[in-house]
Amino acid sequence: MSIISQVVLSMFPTEGHKIVIRGGDGKWAYCGVGALDGKQAHISSVVEELSHCYATQICRKSTLLIDDDPQNISAALENGVNAILYCPSDASCVHRCILEMVSCHRISFNSEIGGGS
Repeated sequence: MSIISQVVLSMFPTEGHKIVIRGGDGKWAYCGVGALDGKQAHISSVVEELSHCYATQICRKSTLLIDDDPQNISAALENGVNAILYCPSDASCVHRCILEMVSCHRISFNSEIGGGS
């Protein structure tokens, strides 16, 4: 957890403190009725905390799970959550996947509003 927190803060120095991280440290619990497969309880717990702290609406499509376990990625995708498989041997994989997601979203968004390709 501490290493992940350090990486998040180094990647997002001004906003990293707002990113809620959940792991197997036993410092949190999810008591809701949402999906529990894979990291779904982790995600639901984060959504509850962010919704409470920032009075914001968070949906599955605005959520991104980054994980190194293909089963957790599959469970997230099956539940409508965006997910990226982290590959420890390829440090730039997350960056490439995020750029690809943004690119695909722009194309989809532009097409919906009558824009080009």
